[in-house]
Amino acid sequence: MSYTVELVGSREGTQGNNPSLILRYAVFGTDDDFQVRGLVNAASPAVYDVLVKQQIHTHQEGEGVWFGDVEYGAAKLGMPGTAEWSFEIGGSATQHITQSLDTAGKYAADGTPPDFKGAIGVRSDGNGLAVDGIDIDLTTFAWSETHHLAYTAVTPAYINTLYLLRGKVNASAWRIFERGEVRLVSVTGSARGEWTVPLTFSFEASHNVTSLKVGDITGIDKEGWHYLWTFYEDAEDETAQALVKNPKAAYVEQVHEYGNFDALGLPDPWN
Repeated sequence: MSYTVELVGSREGTQGNNPSLILRYAVFGTDDDFQVRGLVNAASPAVYDVLVKQQIHTHQEGEGVWFGDVEYGAAKLGMPGTAEWSFEIGGSATQHITQSLDTAGKYAADGTPPDFKGAIGVRSDGNGLAVDGIDIDLTTFAWSETHHLAYTAVTPAYINTLYLLRGKVNASAWRIFERGEVRLVSVTGSARGEWTVPLTFSFEASHNVTSLKVGDITGIDKEGWHYLWTFYEDAEDETAQALVKNPKAAYVEQVHEYGNFDALGLPDPWN
């Protein structure tokens, strides 16, 4: 029966800019070099403190007796468990709005200008009044993370999990974000032999907001990826003696499904 023990004098290490560590093992009861390397690999941890396993060296000392050195070092980009990231605040996305945050000024050639309660682009369409609105730049927080996963971790079941979560928003608090603030935009990946699979996850964030005001409607709460729209009604502005469009009701709609982002299994590259 073969077995493995850690040797006295193991755990020789170096601190500094290029930290390293060596764990030393002895294997008894086999002459199969493949089995020896497997036993040493199984006996040694994948991560020791902050260092990761990098190489295993084995040599035969005698019949049925082997020595194995396991070298540890700082994680290098491309190794399992490492990650890269980039982000963009801004972008070229636009949003169509029909309601302003505030009417900064109202002017009329004669008399009092009608009060549309913040509705933008009110006009007569021949059948009454319509609200055209405008397109504005939409400030977004978008980022991507490339995680180098072990080849064995990217199973068909995990790929299916990614497929099912694509386009969804977080169903519960995730990292620094509240429920409903993050959307998984896409996941791309490619295998590199049988060592690692780099997967790039693209996300977008939109903050939750509370106590919004639309015209005279107050106390509106909206999750980041919910959609807010306004129903308008014709009304009489008695002061201006004019027909106006005023917000009658505001609706917050869920347009994206929720998903469990913990199922992504990703460490936080910023924490």
